[in-house]
Amino acid sequence: MLVRIYGAAEDSDVEELVGALRKGWEALRLPSDSLELQYWAPGLAAKHGRPDIHVHFRSTDADAELRRAVDEGSTIIAVLPDAPSAKSSLPPPLAKLNAFLRDRYGSYSCEALVDEILTRAILPRRTPQAFISYRRDDSEHVAAQLHAELTRLGFLTFLDTVSIGVAEDFQHELMWRLNDTDLVILLASPRLGGSSWVRQEVEFARTAGVGMLVVVWPDECFELDAKDKPKRPFIGQLIDPHSSPLLTREDLGIDPRLAAVDVHAMFTGAHKAPHSLSSTALDQLVAAALELRARALHERRLDLLSLVYRREKKRGNSPQHAALPGDLRVDRDGHPHLIRVFPFRPEPTMLHGTATMPKEGESSSAVYRENYPHDDRVSAMKWLAERDGFTLSPFTTRLPRPGGTK
Repeated sequence: MLVRIYGAAEDSDVEELVGALRKGWEALRLPSDSLELQYWAPGLAAKHGRPDIHVHFRSTDADAELRRAVDEGSTIIAVLPDAPSAKSSLPPPLAKLNAFLRDRYGSYSCEALVDEILTRAILPRRTPQAFISYRRDDSEHVAAQLHAELTRLGFLTFLDTVSIGVAEDFQHELMWRLNDTDLVILLASPRLGGSSWVRQEVEFARTAGVGMLVVVWPDECFELDAKDKPKRPFIGQLIDPHSSPLLTREDLGIDPRLAAVDVHAMFTGAHKAPHSLSSTALDQLVAAALELRARALHERRLDLLSLVYRREKKRGNSPQHAALPGDLRVDRDGHPHLIRVFPFRPEPTMLHGTATMPKEGESSSAVYRENYPHDDRVSAMKWLAERDGFTLSPFTTRLPRPGGTK
């Protein structure tokens, strides 16, 4: 990926981005030489190829190149301190583009900018999604606080109390959304083990390869019976201290889709529930979610890609990795066939792009994980995608048994 940066290398905000972007690329386990960062200088465009992404902090005499990039439909991220600075800092060619405003994200603006770049580089879906898993009587106020902040930042955020309509099947909709989320944020309060719903959500996320950010709760926020006291250091025992852990700290060191953030002593309000996260803790949590989201989706796609690869080998085919992440090429009946793997349910524009990419005489298919293959919405997706030379192929994920309360 070629990223062209408009700004001086010694500028603190540029230097911070470059370091964080390299770290994020490394976390995706992508070859370091596959990320190329260029600093714009006059005449550079004539010597190098077209960048995948332009990131504009500030520039002099770059209007001609920026205008050309806009005309070509290139991805250009203009970084501004705040909205009022647009008049003085935004070059005329970028005036019609919505800018990245650092003050919207505060202390985690760098993580948010890296997430924006990585999303555009490796993922076809632009809108970030999160699913908040929690025990209602422990952490309802914190869940609502987190939902409000993520929604403000443009996340499509699932919270059971606001995201499921009247008369809808609660369990069905909950698991439907869980399958399609980028990231589960687990509010691991000490009494979480009493919620069978949360156990199901955690079990499903682990089975389906959904990324998870575990928020480690301070015990002293609750008066607990001795039998309910979680035994650290196992996060699994935060989930249920009376059964085998679903998730351990060892998992956090091994599985790149998992991470934890410790908000110990960062609560405000009453000593016991209800209470809320301090602004420092909320910033820390959102920054951790932004750092993990793209990595978790990338890993989920790699998991499914591996399954598809092995399936093709069993069919006697010789799959080859294609240029784009998540793409495989095989021969079907003597003709080239493209397989595109998605880490979430593909949107109509993604299906259209996959279906129309092959040349005449070639074919293609889209693969993703699905927990409700007989849902009417899946049937509608298949109907939209039905055309000669294209197939929509959901991989079915086993659901945990329902029951219990939040």
